[in-house]
Amino acid sequence: MNGFALLNLLRAYVDEPDQTFVTDANAKEYINQGYREFRNRVISCNPSTYTTSVTITLTEAESYDLSLAANPVRILGASVGPGTTQRMIMMLNVRKVDPVSGDELRVLKGVASRRSLQASPSGYFLDGSVLRFPEKETGSFVIDYVPETPLITTWSEANPPFDDMVDWHDLIVLYAAKSYLIRDGGESPMLMAQMKIREEDFARFIQERDVESTMYVNEIYHTLDESW
Repeated sequence: MNGFALLNLLRAYVDEPDQTFVTDANAKEYINQGYREFRNRVISCNPSTYTTSVTITLTEAESYDLSLAANPVRILGASVGPGTTQRMIMMLNVRKVDPVSGDELRVLKGVASRRSLQASPSGYFLDGSVLRFPEKETGSFVIDYVPETPLITTWSEANPPFDDMVDWHDLIVLYAAKSYLIRDGGESPMLMAQMKIREEDFARFIQERDVESTMYVNEIYHTLDESW
């Protein structure tokens, strides 16, 4: 679905076909709230769905502040930028790459504390906004991360869908309708029941999407069991 379709479906769900009680501004606000909830649902099932990446360059450095205005790459803090860089809400991977070819050289392992970092020569630790390494590093490092949810700002019927999870965008509208009901002080057992069904269906879908990988793992375990 695109923004236009979401608006129309929301008005149908809440039975408000005109702007008497729900203005377009209200409806768009509800939909953007619904989209944030939807993306959080997707991320909780598979964080890599919305992954984006940035590359930082280190020269004999043990740390890199991802919020410092003087740094060229900023994905945290008040000065996120430049250009299309998106704010990070979850770090997934830190990878050292060849600065020319981009080939992956090694994948660092995230640790939970600075103490743990001392015992992890190939580790990293996100200390607030500062990415820390166990020793001085030089080279190019790719940070794979989940960005914050962007606002839906295009509402024309001609616009394309805003992400690839199109078969599940009705969940956005269900979440948006829930926000409307909270404001209105109303209840809808039917809406909540449908939301629960769609969430369960989505969880199964996202877990079973990579069928070949699942079959491969099952085949390995089956073979090992037989050999024992």
